[in-house]
Parts: sequence; structure tokens; C-alpha cells
Amino acid sequence: MEVCTVAKVVTVDQQPPVWRAWATTAGVGLLVGVIFCILAAILGRYVIEPLSCGGGDAAQCAQAVGLAGNIATVLAAAAGVGLAIRYGLARPLFVGIAAAVFLWGLGDWTAGMFWLEIFGWAVLLYAATYALFAWIASWLNVWLVLGVSLAIVVIERIVLAL
Repeated sequence: MEVCTVAKVVTVDQQPPVWRAWATTAGVGLLVGVIFCILAAILGRYVIEPLSCGGGDAAQCAQAVGLAGNIATVLAAAAGVGLAIRYGLARPLFVGIAAAVFLWGLGDWTAGMFWLEIFGWAVLLYAATYALFAWIASWLNVWLVLGVSLAIVVIERIVLAL
């Protein structure tokens, strides 16, 4: 009696280079930074300033840039989660939320700068922040990911408060 066996050979494609994953992550952050700038400019000029500066209250008008920046941060985070899902980042919801928390108040940080400086800093900070939190999110231990991210955000807030 003859037994015929058929073996199926499966080839596994090589993983893409590491630099491509970093470039994709930084590119997503860069796009979110551009989205943040556009939304902050539109919201500030056409929504927040007309509502807060029309009454003549100087204190409320001075906070318009920060408020527009914070609203733009939330909207950019939502867009960032969508982009992170589209481009296959690890734990995209975590990356989007962590970046938004980390960059909360970016409108206040850049208030008074020339628009090109604001654009440059926002794009650079979003790209670096997405790269940092996407790298942290790729770790296997969820508790370590949450603990390190929380520590980074707390240290950042302490440094900014000084």
C-alpha cells in the first residue's frame, strides 16, 4: 500500500523595514499636526474670536487662542485615530488619546508666534509625539504602556508648570 502525502509550502514574507514603520508613524503625526493647525486657525478666526471678542471683554478675548487650540486638539485627535487605524499603528485609540493629552494646551504654548512658527512647531511636536506613543504602544505589557505614558505626561505637565 502506497501513501501519498502532499505538503504545502508556505512562505512568509519578510516584515517591512523598521524605518518604514517609524516613517509611517511620524507621517501620521505630521498629518495630524497639519489638521490641528488648520482647525485651530479656522475655529479661532471664524468661531471663537467672534463669539468671545465681540462683547469687549479683554480677558475672554485673550483666552480665545487657547480655547480654539483645545477644541482643535480634540478634533485632531479624532482624525488622528482614524489615520492611525488606516495606516495600521498599534493601539491607535491609545496613541490618539495620549498624544492629545500630551499636547493639550498647544494653542496657549504657541500664542503670539508667527503663523509659520506655529505650523512648524505643531507639525514637529505632533510627529514626535505620535512616534513616541506609537513606540510605547507597541510594547506587549498593557500596564507598562499605561504606567510609562502616565509618567511621561505627568513629568511634562510638571516641567510646563515651572
